[in-house]
Amino acid sequence: MFKKPILKIGLLTLGICLTAGCMNNKSSEIQEPTSNDSMVVEENNNKSNDVKKDDVETNKYNITSETYKKGNISVEYPQFKTKDGLDDDFTNKWNKILKDELIPNDVLNNSEPELEFFNLNYKVKTNDNNVISLLFPVSFCSKGSAHPLGDCNSMCIDISKNKKIELQDDPNFSKYVENIFYDKNYSLLYNSGEEVNKNEIKEIKKYFLEGLEKNDISKLKEQLKDQRFYYENGKTVIIFEAPHVYGDYVFAVME
Repeated sequence: MFKKPILKIGLLTLGICLTAGCMNNKSSEIQEPTSNDSMVVEENNNKSNDVKKDDVETNKYNITSETYKKGNISVEYPQFKTKDGLDDDFTNKWNKILKDELIPNDVLNNSEPELEFFNLNYKVKTNDNNVISLLFPVSFCSKGSAHPLGDCNSMCIDISKNKKIELQDDPNFSKYVENIFYDKNYSLLYNSGEEVNKNEIKEIKKYFLEGLEKNDISKLKEQLKDQRFYYENGKTVIIFEAPHVYGDYVFAVME
């Protein structure tokens, strides 16, 4: 269910994979916290300032936060409740997916002894009656490394269909592929949300475009069909790799 992330560290693959491939060996249940672990549950309907107040008041599902901590590992992940605080088919399905798959199996099994720290949290980008769109930024560092690294994943859910939305499901997907292929009609943001400096755009584009198909738009379409993305303020935002000096990943806002 969870998609392969950009970066890897030893055996750890960051554990936020939105398609099968990264978490196929993941246990179906999160192990219970030991005396050295802690699980904190807090009501947090307005998890992020990214969500407009009126969206929170009119959405179909409230979003609460749960935090799993184990040593230097911290994972904050969302859980859904209906407006009256009950569970339904939607909440049962997605709460299990989020709880089971956001905490890396390698982390749970302590198979990453060289990991200095691992922090994952989430941001609510859209939460209305039709779509829930979530962003999962990660920071992690191995012992002896000079600097921590970053990665980011996402999940978009169609509430009425009770299914995950892939980028290829977006009605404007073909247009977005053309935008990337012809390098037009999109803007770049740092992972802080600020617009990329004009003097750095060329270097950043060169970095992520090198990994994409440049000569055949049909092949690029196949390549981008399950690219990580999210919805915000009516825009489709695609996540691409970036040099570490620019934050490890950037957001491409489609026009």
